Amino acid sequence: MVAEEDIDFDASMFTNVTYGERTFKVGEHSLRLLCSPAASTDYDLTGQIMWPAAQLLAEYLAANPSVMTGCQCALELGSGLGLPGLLCAKFCPVILTDHNEVVLRVLKKNAELNRGPHSVRCEQLDWSGDAGTYSSLLAQSPNRQGFELLLGSDVAYSLKALPSLFKAASLLLSKQPHSVFLLGYVSRAASIDRGIFLEAAAVGLRTREVPGTRKSVPGGLEGAVYEVRWAHLAQAFEVDRSAAGARRRGAADRPGPSQTAVIAAATLGPLLAGLALTAFMYRQ
Repeated sequence: MVAEEDIDFDASMFTNVTYGERTFKVGEHSLRLLCSPAASTDYDLTGQIMWPAAQLLAEYLAANPSVMTGCQCALELGSGLGLPGLLCAKFCPVILTDHNEVVLRVLKKNAELNRGPHSVRCEQLDWSGDAGTYSSLLAQSPNRQGFELLLGSDVAYSLKALPSLFKAASLLLSKQPHSVFLLGYVSRAASIDRGIFLEAAAVGLRTREVPGTRKSVPGGLEGAVYEVRWAHLAQAFEVDRSAAGARRRGAADRPGPSQTAVIAAATLGPLLAGLALTAFMYRQ
């Protein structure tokens, strides 16, 4: 973890237009992506390389397809190469966004390389944009009320980026108990770790690290997936999630047909044997 209180870069300084195709295996899925040959440790914030948090988030999605199944439309912030978003597109329609025009061109090519059963659109989005910028995206959301699933990875890269990031999330996330912004994050500075929770709370969102997602990533760092939900709706969602878990546990505890037959045999067997013995003795 770096000691600096903040990390800030001019993304235009690192634009690379040389790309190679790579295949990324995520769970049972394979995606072909054009990306820069630069190492993931290079200070390139234009989204032309594969960052560790994108792989973390994609792995989480692959292991939890129910997050995407049935979603009417998801939106990815700062898509870069689009690994999480294009994986999500295997389960539901997706809008991929990025602010950099060069990256958007690569993103569109990656979407073409991974055509699937659901639509994928690529849109330019600058988080610091005006209301009109967000209106055009909201017009593409279900019922024009926002998106029930937002994705983002390695988008919380500096303290300066956080207010705009969570402003974007608050404007685009629909106000439903199940609506969630899934954030793939690699911890590089303690100030940013704290800032994520504070800036999310400032716009009415609650952040929670998803249990079991924290792991080591290249560079001696750690990453995890965060759930970001509307604070005033998070409690209702947790109640629903707990109730669903209890129902699943109850179903698992109930015996199946084969178990029922065994229990019946064990219970009725001695009884029937006793009745047969009584009848035999009576006939004697």
